[in-house]
Amino acid sequence: MSRISFIADCHMGNPTAFGGPVVAGINQRGREVLETLADAVDATVGSDALVICGDLFDTSSPSPQLIAEVQRILSAAPKVFVLMGNHDMVSDLPGDNALGPLLPMANVHPIEQPEIFNFDGGASLFSVPFQAGDCREWFPAAVAALASTPLPENTVKVLAFHLGVIDKDTPAFLAKAHDAIELEVVQELMDQYGIAYAFCGNWHSPKKWVPNKNSALVQCGALCPTGWDNPGWDYGMVHMLNLRTGLRSVSHIPGPRFVVANSMDEVVAAQVEAMRRKCDLYLSLKGEVAGQLEEVRQMEGVFQAR
Repeated sequence: MSRISFIADCHMGNPTAFGGPVVAGINQRGREVLETLADAVDATVGSDALVICGDLFDTSSPSPQLIAEVQRILSAAPKVFVLMGNHDMVSDLPGDNALGPLLPMANVHPIEQPEIFNFDGGASLFSVPFQAGDCREWFPAAVAALASTPLPENTVKVLAFHLGVIDKDTPAFLAKAHDAIELEVVQELMDQYGIAYAFCGNWHSPKKWVPNKNSALVQCGALCPTGWDNPGWDYGMVHMLNLRTGLRSVSHIPGPRFVVANSMDEVVAAQVEAMRRKCDLYLSLKGEVAGQLEEVRQMEGVFQAR
């Protein structure tokens, strides 16, 4: 085991905004989301494992058609570890989540309780899925329990979890969220238990903290933004960790992008950027350009506008 890839917050489902026609139980935007996942799996070529850090599904009760498509896509991946996220689950009870249909797949391991996986080559994955309640109470205890497992000396420890990370730039209204943990707490746990790398999901903005050259904490960001609540371009990342060298690389996956434009200049800039990135552009028109909806809809590269 030398390379592990990480993604998060895929949110497989049938989005309602600009959903488009439904074919075989999946609408147009739902197929966009599935295509994004398929492209991400393609980007893991060369990885020994793919870790999905929560919220594979957008709902705890995905449709059979959607599940079948996700199964088909993941069957082409290397070994896959899927952490339960808050969107995947109904409760903490065993099996009370959307990941059950993945259990029969030979290459997919759904994770609904904290588990540790040891890989050939001297690496261990500490996986901590989402739980109900205040994470400041359960998360440190879960990591401590996994860290109590005896491991060979010089094992490279990698932590995967589904919580946002609160730092000095986090808005005040999110600073006490029950589904997010302070950066200092995660770093203290990593230092205490010798965890070299950590990757997390839940909050959709990608971020990275590198306290030293031998350690890193990465908030993966949403693989596929869910709408104008996730504006801009900074999504669709597949993070690959080379355990032998410590090198981290990122592949950028095209997909839908949601941009707010207040002028025709901003519309044109978004159009150019979307075509450069090969992304489907969804525009929300404000201010002076709001009255030019039909004109904007006819522009090359604009997928949808409102």
